[in-house]
Amino acid sequence: RVCLTWRSLRRLAAWGVVLLVRADVFVSELLRHVGVPYLFGGKSGAALDCSGLVSLGLSRVGVAGFPHGSTAQIDACVPISVEEGRRTPGALLWRQGHDAVSLGDDRTVEALTTSGVTVTKWTDLHAGKPRFVKAGLIPGVDYSIVGGGMFSPAKGRVSSEFSRSRRNPATGRVEPHLGIDIANSVGTPVYA
Repeated sequence: RVCLTWRSLRRLAAWGVVLLVRADVFVSELLRHVGVPYLFGGKSGAALDCSGLVSLGLSRVGVAGFPHGSTAQIDACVPISVEEGRRTPGALLWRQGHDAVSLGDDRTVEALTTSGVTVTKWTDLHAGKPRFVKAGLIPGVDYSIVGGGMFSPAKGRVSSEFSRSRRNPATGRVEPHLGIDIANSVGTPVYA
């Protein structure tokens, strides 16, 4: 299993290589944690807080090093409108002290102090204030195959797709490939 840190993603982008995990794969990983209890600062599969859920989900699908803490997480994202985030599976939704991930169908997956990791229906207000005030696309997640008109940060020929078991061209071993490889033309700008 290969886990990429944000530093290695930036280095690969400088070389013209982008590895992305599909948004639906990321969301599926988050949904596996429904029922896990809440613990402030929790970031293991035994107990999670809201940003711990996001960090753990990303690391389990191959993207390690995403920050812990809801404000640090939204700051690491590419900003979009809250309405776009509401319609985009895998988009991060944020309000002061809390974040959640959109399922794209007026539901979110999030870790709540009262119920742990749960799927909730969309509501516009929380304690009389807007429920979410920012939204963002998480770098390293491919939103190109989901609804809402989102785009992938790279164009090119897919040279290797997501697979639970594929033969590694470098080692010859059969192992999971938890992302996609995109072959770009030399000189293509890459945004990661």
